Amino acid sequence: MLLSLKQKEIDAKYASHLKKGDELFAQDNFLAAIQEYNQANSLKPEEKEPIEKAALAQQKEEDKGSEDKKNYEKIIVGINKAIGEKDYTRGKELVERAKSYNKQFSIMPNDTRPDDLLRQIQAIELAEKNYGAKMKEAEEIGKKAQKKYESKKKSIEEKVWQFLHHLNRDRAVS
Repeated sequence: MLLSLKQKEIDAKYASHLKKGDELFAQDNFLAAIQEYNQANSLKPEEKEPIEKAALAQQKEEDKGSEDKKNYEKIIVGINKAIGEKDYTRGKELVERAKSYNKQFSIMPNDTRPDDLLRQIQAIELAEKNYGAKMKEAEEIGKKAQKKYESKKKSIEEKVWQFLHHLNRDRAVS
């Protein structure tokens, strides 16, 4: 009778761990589910069900990590696309999303690509700003040169006109 009571207690704990593991599995909390399945396995090592369920949860956890990495890579591709389309605001937003996603899921803790791409965006923005300033400066120089040219041209035309006028006057006198 005592053995039977002890066995019922073990069976109840075993069933409870399996049930809790199944609930956690359904919530995609695979690591916690594995712990529950391992608890069930420690109570009844001869049973295959907790071992099989733990193995499936382990595979799902690995797949989940793989899916997270795919999503992370999609964000990185999006950053590069935004840079190519010169949508730097969107690129910076995606950089922040990539950093947050990577931090949240610890996908690639040592990945420097988001920071590298942010520096690239900042360098392009600075270069474009400097280019715009230099173009404006060049336009001002061009306007000044045009004014000087017009002034010199007018001065030369006046001198030519005066020379021709004197030349014609001198011919008329002779």
